[in-house]
Amino acid sequence: GVASLCALAGVNWVRDRLAWGQMEAKPGQWSDPNRHDASALAQSRAGLQVLQVNHSSPSWANQNTSRFPLDLRDAYRFYREMARRWQGRVLAFEPWNEADILGFGGYTGSEMAAMQKASFLGLKAGAPNTIACLNVFARHNLDQLADLNANQAWPYFDTFNLHHYAPFDEYPKLYADFRAGSAGKPLWVTE
Repeated sequence: GVASLCALAGVNWVRDRLAWGQMEAKPGQWSDPNRHDASALAQSRAGLQVLQVNHSSPSWANQNTSRFPLDLRDAYRFYREMARRWQGRVLAFEPWNEADILGFGGYTGSEMAAMQKASFLGLKAGAPNTIACLNVFARHNLDQLADLNANQAWPYFDTFNLHHYAPFDEYPKLYADFRAGSAGKPLWVTE
């Protein structure tokens, strides 16, 4: 019902939250169809374009579940399987939500670049047409952005995703700085 209301209201994209541990409880042990599958199906059937985001690791991949998996090959395999599973339903993935802030890991730009590369390669191996978004920035931190760029992440994202929690008069500089780091890829503001 909610997906239909979104479509009737003219919404054409929806951003949904995925819990990795609910899809892969143990390494390589994939869940039967669950609420995440039902959500993707309902949104897709309503004509919505779905962007999926994750911000946690299962405990088997990292005891600190608010951080990236310790072995980025696990991220590769996870995103490969999710892209396959939801091909045609989920059009885009943000591999992690706001990895630049402490609540979701507090990673450096180089660490974000490493996760991005593994996730991108997995998504494209699973479904080549999937839009592989940048694991989204929350802060306007020039050092993190420069670190991401120094690690040449730009071949590994289709869209440069960001959130901004800044006063309106700071938007021109914020957008100029992120545009400079986007390698010409489209900027997507998802919060």
